[in-house]
Order: sequence, then structure tokens, then C-alpha cells
Amino acid sequence: MVQLSYSWTMRTIASFFIVTLIALFTVTPQVGHTASPSGEVRIRSCSPTADNAIAIRAAMQKLPRGGSIILPGQDCPMRTTVALSASNIPYEFLGRAASEAGQAAQGTVLRWTGGAGVMFDIQTDARNAVFRDLQIDNTGSATHFLRANFVNYVTLENVMVRPTNGFSAWAIELCQTTRCEHVNLTNVMVRSGQVAGSGGGIWAARVHDFSALQISVIGNVGTSSLDPALRIGVPGSADVINFLCLQCSLGTGPNVNTVVIEQARMLKFVGGHFESDGTGAGIEIPSGANAEQVICDGCYFSSGWDGTLSSCAVRVNSSSANVAVYDTYMIQFADPSYLVCNSSSRQIVAFNNHIAVTGGRLTDNYTAGNVLAAHNTLAGAVQPLLLPRFAFADLSADQPNGVVAFCSDCMTTTPCLGGGDGAVAKRLNGVWDCD
Repeated sequence: MVQLSYSWTMRTIASFFIVTLIALFTVTPQVGHTASPSGEVRIRSCSPTADNAIAIRAAMQKLPRGGSIILPGQDCPMRTTVALSASNIPYEFLGRAASEAGQAAQGTVLRWTGGAGVMFDIQTDARNAVFRDLQIDNTGSATHFLRANFVNYVTLENVMVRPTNGFSAWAIELCQTTRCEHVNLTNVMVRSGQVAGSGGGIWAARVHDFSALQISVIGNVGTSSLDPALRIGVPGSADVINFLCLQCSLGTGPNVNTVVIEQARMLKFVGGHFESDGTGAGIEIPSGANAEQVICDGCYFSSGWDGTLSSCAVRVNSSSANVAVYDTYMIQFADPSYLVCNSSSRQIVAFNNHIAVTGGRLTDNYTAGNVLAAHNTLAGAVQPLLLPRFAFADLSADQPNGVVAFCSDCMTTTPCLGGGDGAVAKRLNGVWDCD
């Protein structure tokens, strides 16, 4: 009898102790954050009035070797910059989905409410920064959502940048002063100027190995020709190499270029949509730009979404640009309009494009340089072959037999001679034949 009483008492005490432990370890506090040994910190709740950038920085301090900052599905106001400055320390900022329409209830919204400033600043040699499943807003005076310099491996995935107030500089600015490498944007939307602001969308200034998959940069209200949806390179630089934009949708407001290429080597747009307006071009290569091997493959050019129409899908104002436009479709442009407005003396190739525009043209300036156009249709009519154009002085003896070009000042003689009104030049048996 005594033994039974003692056993029952011990079981009661043990059960009470176990229940108490379970309660202590399962009740979730409404504020603060906790770190796990696996390298992540979970911020359990955002304050609707405080500066939540303080909590994000505190979470980073709990991960001195890097890790994941997990953000709640709430509206999280920020008033101060979160800077990533530690060398080679990787951080992930992970939210809970993102809403294109701007609702804050279901997803993680990082909303800037302060004065002029940068929301996230990735500084020298802070590598492996990841932003995923986030919505970005600006109801204050932010200059940038993200600014990065001299870093490797920056990734944005499922990020909606949809500010109430447009950013005054760039929504995303990549390496304006020093080079960075390996930038990847996947399913990123930037509506860079919903109400106010004069900045552009994305500036990839000095980037090696940039890939963008299904990004959308639209709604920009910048007024300068250098406030496009996407700006690539820095004048006089040689730091944009191996750039791919796959199924990108890019558009701007009236009279602003959609894409501006200041400098690039090996740049390729595949399957994108470029919507320009007014005097803006779909792709603009300005005077003095160094653009080597710019390729637009399977792109769609449209215009006229505010009632005025652009005249150039691709405008090449640089005298040193190599551009190729393949398998593209052009619609809704004014009469006259041009697939390529050409001021380049380098190679311009237009192949298998369809211009569904009344009064459409392949180029506005064939005499400016080296244009090769074949298998193109204008409003349903197949166009004849347009040969590359050279002056007699440029007919090199180094060219192999079988080369054909149009000599702009040749006589119709064999061998070719200058001083004429133009002739088709053929390299045969080691001689230029213009007869």
C-alpha cells in the first residue's frame, strides 16, 4: 500500500514536469528572434512602428559565419540601411512569397519609410548574398532597394520591387564603381516608378557573368535618356562580359529608352519583350558606346502604349558596335519605322525578322556602314538580300575567294576601280571583280 502511493506520487510529479517542459519549449513569443545551430535566425514578428532594420542587423550578428535570416509574412518597415560588409560572409534574406498587386497581408514586405538612403548595401567583398521571396516597397525617400559593389555571387529570386514612391536613383544598382561577378536574377519584377521618382530600373554597370531569367522591369517614370528600364555598362569601361537576359519583359514611359547599352561584350537577349514609346528606342546603343557582339534573338518589339509611337526598335548611334538581330517580331510602330536605326561602321546583321508595320524599314541608314540583311519580311513582303557595304579603299586583298559585298564608289569594271557610282564586288581568283 505504501509502495503504490509512492509510485503514484512519483508518476504524478514526472508527468507534471514533462508537461511543463513541453509548454515552455512550444510557446512561441511574439517578438524577438532565435538562432539555430544550423545557421539560421528566424525573426518571429515585425514591429509596425519600429525600424525593423535593427532586428535584421541583430540577426546577422548572431550568425558571424553567415547564414539565413528568415523573415515573417508581414509588413516590415525599415528606416535605416542594412549593410553587408564582412568579407566572404554569405547571407540569405528569406521571406514568405511576394505579391505583385502590392497587398501586404500574405507576403513579406520590406517597406522603406525613412529619408534618402539605401535599403540593402552590399559592400566590398561581401560575397554570396541571396534575396528570396520578398516584396519591396518605398513609402519614404529611398534611393535604391539594392546597391552592390565589388562582390561575387548576388542572387535575387522571386522578388517583387513595387514601390509606392519610385526610387530616386536605381531600384537595383550593380557595381557602379568596382566590378562584381556572377549575378543571377530569376523571376524579379521592378516597377521602378509607380508614383514619383526619376531613377531607372536596373543598372548593371560593371558585371561579369550576369544572367536574368524572366525579369520584368516596367512602369518607370524617369525622364532622362539614361533612366531606362535596364542600363548596361559604364562609358569607357570594359567590365560587362557574358550577359544573358532570357525572356525579359522591359518597358518605359514616353520618350525614354527601354534598354541602354553603354558597354558590353557578349551580350544576348533571348525571347524578350521590349516596349518603347515616343522617341525612345527598344534598345539604344549611344554614341561612344563600346558594344561588341550584341545579339537579339527571338525578341518582340512593340510600341504605342500611351498613344505616341517610337520609330526605332534598335538604335545604334555608336560607330563601333557589332549588332545582330535574329528572328524578331516588330509591331505597333509608326510610319515610317525601322528595325535598326544605324550609325555604326561595324557589323549590323538582320536575319529572318518580321516587321508587321505599315511603312516599316530594315534600316534608316544603309550608307553608314556594314549592314547584312537576309530573309526578312516587311508587312508580309519578303525583302531582297542587303549586302554589306564597303568603299573601294576597304576592299582588302586579304579576303578569300567567294566574298561578295556592295562597293559604294566602285566602277563596273574588272578588276574593281574606285571613282564610280557603286557596284557589286566579288572576290574571284584573288581579284575583286565589279563587272
